[in-house]
Amino acid sequence: MKKIILFFVIFVLFISCKKTYNLRNAKPASEQIVEDLYNKKIIFIGENHADIYPIIFMTEHLEEFYNAGLRYLFLEAIQTPPMDATKNYKFLIMPMWINAGWKYEEKLFFEKINEINKKYLNDPIRICFPEEGFEEKDYTYDIKGQSNLINNRDYYSQQNIINSLSSSQKNDKAIVFFGANHGYKINQLFYDYNWKALGVYLSDYYDDNFTNYKIDCFFPSRECDLLLAADENCFIVPENIKSELYGEEFLAAYNNLCITKQEKYGVSYSYIPIRNHANCLLEKIIDGEKKIGDFSRLTSVVPGSESFQFLLSIYYLKYYFDDLFIYNYFDNYNDLEKCINNLFELVTDNGYSNFWKKDWDITLLEEYSKYMYCYGLIDEYLTKPNIEVISYIINSMQHAKEIAPNNDIWPQYWIAYFKTDQAMYSEKKSDYKKALKEWEELFQNELLYVSPVLKLAYEKAALCEEKTGNIEKADYYRQKEIQVKFPFEFDYKEYVYFGW
Repeated sequence: MKKIILFFVIFVLFISCKKTYNLRNAKPASEQIVEDLYNKKIIFIGENHADIYPIIFMTEHLEEFYNAGLRYLFLEAIQTPPMDATKNYKFLIMPMWINAGWKYEEKLFFEKINEINKKYLNDPIRICFPEEGFEEKDYTYDIKGQSNLINNRDYYSQQNIINSLSSSQKNDKAIVFFGANHGYKINQLFYDYNWKALGVYLSDYYDDNFTNYKIDCFFPSRECDLLLAADENCFIVPENIKSELYGEEFLAAYNNLCITKQEKYGVSYSYIPIRNHANCLLEKIIDGEKKIGDFSRLTSVVPGSESFQFLLSIYYLKYYFDDLFIYNYFDNYNDLEKCINNLFELVTDNGYSNFWKKDWDITLLEEYSKYMYCYGLIDEYLTKPNIEVISYIINSMQHAKEIAPNNDIWPQYWIAYFKTDQAMYSEKKSDYKKALKEWEELFQNELLYVSPVLKLAYEKAALCEEKTGNIEKADYYRQKEIQVKFPFEFDYKEYVYFGW
């Protein structure tokens, strides 16, 4: 009986330690934004790239914002997103494990903009891309180079925003919808370097006529929970609770911190097999073939680079069309142009939709994206390895593998990759054998043979064989690695988003 009573006391104490914040009377973020549009000239609203709830939020409330005066909408993009399928339909391919934009759900947002502008033809929302014309190519892909890049991007953007609004009417209001960190009102660190963000410039220039918002998803834990009027909506965190949920830097950086319980991750355009997307991939490959000589001389690469887009376009074209795209980096690596022409003739003559490997489900792809993003841990690990996150990453990839569309290689690739790293930390032969089993499974997937990680997969498998004592098999994999013929050679330490 004493044991039962003791257990009950411990259980009650544990439950009572959980802190629950009551935000049921908190103000909806959309209402506060409407008020600010009436009273201020310009508002910054932060979006989160991988987590697309802010895009959904903007889509749902855009007409309310229009009625409150919104006439200028400044968007973060150096290359114009596919707003109109009849004009220059292009997108960037971004891996799901990188915290980057270019998600298919943006399309709904742009459709809403077009709907409003058709309704108010004589007084539309002006869509502006303040980074247009900015050149990224001169910046190196080390931390210092990327710091210079992001500082100069924001300096360039603020000039264009201020110039655009200088001739606007008094009652024309603006929203800047960029990644949240661009909206900081204070200087911040980009790794070890100072970053003067867009929000600093706008706050200094517009003073009380500027305000900013950051939208976060709250994840309940054993220690903390929130009570909201509606979990799917977004609310302003009250002043008396702010300091308990956020650190001093965020409190200084943002006027309005907003919270929701709706978690949703966007789908890269490359996972949606429609005609416009296939044409975009084809164009990237055709353009890339003309620049292979330039790609071979690259010393640094960013994810949006033409060389990166070229490599992944080949992969996703195979993902779309499977055996109809007869190409790999062994047998016919010199025949890319011929293979592309054969595919193009086939699908244009017979209709694209007749050849998709299978239908796509946006809800399932969003779930897949959630596991593949893995809260940014892969990207974080590749920048600063941390053994403690490996098990979590592998678990997330295993969930992704169960629902992987069209036999996509990436969940299995990262499982094999991180099991290899686990073995390197433990130095146990048994762990290398486990990793080797995962690589062997990956080698059964035909998509691997048009992927940019093919050589690295052989290199890692060779390492595992060597550590288990099978020198002959290790040499076999090293020979396979040598036989791989990419359109151009590259260093994985430059293309760090694939691992190394």
